Amino acid sequence: MQKKHQEVHDSGTRKLLMVADVAYPFVKGGAQRRQFEVGRRLVKLGWEVHLLSYQSWQGGQNRNEYGIKYIGLGLPPPIYNRKGKRSKTQPIHFFFAILKNLWRIRHYDVIWASQWPMSHILPITLMCQYRGVPLVIDYFEVWDNLWFKYSKSVGWIGLLLEKILLRYTTRHAELVTDSRLEEKRIRRVSGKKDTIHYLPHGIPKEEIGELPEASSWKYEIGCLGRLKNHKGVNLLLKSVASLRDRHRWKTNLAIIGDGPEKQNLSALAESLGISDQVTFFGLIPDNEEVYNIMKKCRLCVVPTIGGGAGNVTLNEAYGCGLPVLGFQTPDGMDPELIDHGETGLWIHPVTPEALADGLFSILSDEKILAEMRSAVIKKSQEFDWDSIAQGYDRIIMETNQNKKGNFYKS
Repeated sequence: MQKKHQEVHDSGTRKLLMVADVAYPFVKGGAQRRQFEVGRRLVKLGWEVHLLSYQSWQGGQNRNEYGIKYIGLGLPPPIYNRKGKRSKTQPIHFFFAILKNLWRIRHYDVIWASQWPMSHILPITLMCQYRGVPLVIDYFEVWDNLWFKYSKSVGWIGLLLEKILLRYTTRHAELVTDSRLEEKRIRRVSGKKDTIHYLPHGIPKEEIGELPEASSWKYEIGCLGRLKNHKGVNLLLKSVASLRDRHRWKTNLAIIGDGPEKQNLSALAESLGISDQVTFFGLIPDNEEVYNIMKKCRLCVVPTIGGGAGNVTLNEAYGCGLPVLGFQTPDGMDPELIDHGETGLWIHPVTPEALADGLFSILSDEKILAEMRSAVIKKSQEFDWDSIAQGYDRIIMETNQNKKGNFYKS
């Protein structure tokens, strides 16, 4: 039985609670960055925004950044195991942490939950349904049979949970995804259409600033993101060696980011004899510094072979004026993200040699590179965080009206 949601305050301020296991800017990640960018813009649109997550910051349990109030759930357990995969026990830990904090829901007008680690979605949806509180869920990855690659022993649990969640949540919440491909996948599994929305990732244009002249380029290839096993950075390193051996082209590569695979990747570069061609910058907290490095590159490679069809890094590369090369795989990025031959290249098969050939075709032809960079700058105008924040605001408004709430009334 649904309990009618009462207005939780008299000031007219709309209160939003975002829920995620870790929080940006303290932990770098695409989904976390999205909540942060949209959340701080919703503050400007009149929202009071709180974020409930593990305490991945220094200091007390509560913290304020950019108008967002962070509420800590305690220190996080290990999120990833030694192989760079998500921990099997962390979702259980997060499940119980959320159970202890479900009472908070009644104090908010809307709840906005991130997808991972999934274990929290069911109790939040049940409580929102009981309380009559509108719920929005970011859902960026339909794993389907990929669960068995994650774990042969317990993968079936994830597969079953995903199917149940998608069928249930699409009937009691609004789902937002970051690519047309994932939108189709969610609709296929859930059997619903009207509660599923597409909003792309944005580009922080103010932080990126003006694009430099070609004379300031320092690196030929840039790569940005967490160094995890499915990100494919090992394939990129091997392609650098292949460029040298097959095409007699000695390139240089800037890798920005940290993660469980960093030591393995550094050792791989050493074994391939390309350590002098690769710069590992590690984690850089200052976004403007990240973009300044990216803007000194000729192009960007996003070598991920899994992890969802949308990609924040690709959009950031576009914002820096960089053509993007990515692998074309069934479980990889949405084919619509790269206009093949215009804003970059899709690489197939998934081999270092194929990637090396693609890199050589662009790096060795200044005309092609210039044409691609012009196309990228034009395409980047499509992605704006302000517009995306307004899209979330619209979805929340419609959700609240369906719940017959009243906080949008004057």
